Amino acid sequence: MLLSNRSKKLALCLAPMLSLFLFLQPLGDLTMAANEPDFSDLHGHWSESVVRSAIASGYVEGYEDGTFRPDKQITGQAFLTMLAKAMQLPVGEAEQGSGWFAPYEAAVREAKLYDNDYANPTKALTRMEMASTVVRATTPQSRELLYKELIQTTHSVQRIKAMFPSIDADMAKLKKEPTMNVDLTVYDTPRKTLDELRAWYNARVEEYQAENLANGKSYCSVEAEDWFIAEHDCVNPRQALINDALTRVDNFFSLLLNAGPTVNTLINPYFNSLNTNAKQDLFEAVRRGLIQGTGNGEVSPNGVTTRAQAVVVIQRVLEFNKGESLPVDHYALQKAEVDWHQTNMFSVWPHFLGIYNANKIDTAKFRFESPWYKGELTGYYIIDLDDPKSPYRSKIGYPLNELYYKPQGYEKDIPLAKQKNAYLLVYTYSKNEIAANKNVTLNAVFHGIGEGYSNLLYSAYGIPQATYDQRERMSKGALEVYTPIYYLKNLSDRSTFKYLKFGVLPKENVRMEDRIELRLTTGVIGDSVARKALQFTPDGTRNLLPEIIDQYLRLIDKLD
Repeated sequence: MLLSNRSKKLALCLAPMLSLFLFLQPLGDLTMAANEPDFSDLHGHWSESVVRSAIASGYVEGYEDGTFRPDKQITGQAFLTMLAKAMQLPVGEAEQGSGWFAPYEAAVREAKLYDNDYANPTKALTRMEMASTVVRATTPQSRELLYKELIQTTHSVQRIKAMFPSIDADMAKLKKEPTMNVDLTVYDTPRKTLDELRAWYNARVEEYQAENLANGKSYCSVEAEDWFIAEHDCVNPRQALINDALTRVDNFFSLLLNAGPTVNTLINPYFNSLNTNAKQDLFEAVRRGLIQGTGNGEVSPNGVTTRAQAVVVIQRVLEFNKGESLPVDHYALQKAEVDWHQTNMFSVWPHFLGIYNANKIDTAKFRFESPWYKGELTGYYIIDLDDPKSPYRSKIGYPLNELYYKPQGYEKDIPLAKQKNAYLLVYTYSKNEIAANKNVTLNAVFHGIGEGYSNLLYSAYGIPQATYDQRERMSKGALEVYTPIYYLKNLSDRSTFKYLKFGVLPKENVRMEDRIELRLTTGVIGDSVARKALQFTPDGTRNLLPEIIDQYLRLIDKLD
């Protein structure tokens, strides 16, 4: 169709304005190419399938020249815009003069996905900055998953039942009561069961009182003082017969009722601490599977994010929030944890130690000062001896074939290089700043784990048989407790012998006390200074035999 002279003039006038309008739009990261081009630069790219799926979903677009530019750096603003679209957040219209990003920023702030977490949102987004955002975006789901895990494991009906060995017999005794009308086999409504059980018992108390009076006896509660009961013979015999069983059943259902609040008390401090420490956020993003390593287990916190990486991470956010389980880069997780608080213990033992305790490490207490030593703990590492790629093997500092250990009572040197199914616990520390005491070093004792029966010399019941049994096994070379490592260059020359400041710990059937401590000392007689950089009671344990409960030991069937 031919244009009139007037139309031609109008077109010529509008052309510069249209060009200026197009120039001002955020084309680089957000515009959709016309007619849905093939994006040839995606062919064979590692992110191709995910990016094409995202394009089809409509939350990411390509460039007008038909390219996607997957390896181009992405800005914080562009990433937040993609995320807002992907999560289908309500986005308003941009007010005049506010800029294209303003409605998206308002949307992510309203959704609590962003709170000035980026140094400069208009610049390239770092991986650590991205971690803070995706952790915010997935914390409700992550918290729910951990809550359900604990309710189904450490605070499950089976676990609570294990605390009451006679609970089934107690319930059976109560069911034999002629008037018992409470179903004690229903565990998912403990509040209802408790109310009904207590109402039943209160009605029985009136019967017990009347029965005693009919027999010419006074009445008193089974909780009365022993001397009073003996003097007045006032406890109803039928009541006394069921009292202990009733008490245990009541306590059992009370623990079931409080399982939820107990779990919330455990996990709330950890989740409340998120988004206050960028390094912790990166650790948490890797733990959830949202961010993978960049090769060789590295996390590259200050590395910039590409468009392809941003799309893949956003897709993982969507999958995680749908309840899908994401693969976790466990080597990168260990590196992220060490970068956060100088240890990988919660990456290696997340279930035993409880991941929700990870924020309890006080790195400020890694600094140690006493009259004998001034310096600091620079790292505490758990190395899997079954994994040749375990990230912190370099911290050992000696060839494995020159390291040995001896279980208590065993006479031969056992090569560490041949040890399987075990962890090596290694720590590093700084040089003593007190020049006159240069030979005094720092000891980091992971107290409470790997104690073993062999340390139980006395108890209220004498020496437990388990102590004799374990010592017998250890005298034959069994590794059952934390055992120090020593260096020996040549077995035929003991002059090179020296104990090292780390030890080996079995992975299974490990015994521990009721608390975990990371305690720093010098070991110098007369140096009373000690610091506890970590202290808590783990949940991933079960009771030992009753005769040694008074020793506060627990048994770990398997360390994670």
